[in-house]
Amino acid sequence: MPDDEHIETDVQFGVTRALLGDYVRHDEANAELGLAAPWYSLDQRFLERGEAQRPKPPIRSKATEPVS
Repeated sequence: MPDDEHIETDVQFGVTRALLGDYVRHDEANAELGLAAPWYSLDQRFLERGEAQRPKPPIRSKATEPVS
């Protein structure tokens, strides 16, 4: 869901705003699809071009002394 409070802290860096869809509420029945009101559809874009970015690792520098 776009309003997920944890989206900005995804620990696996797999979810971004570009991957989220929006649920759209329809208040009129759709006889062709056999849907009574209200019903929802998902507005989702797939394979959208964007700029790749690597996440920043939590370790900022190399160790200076060997670890024993």
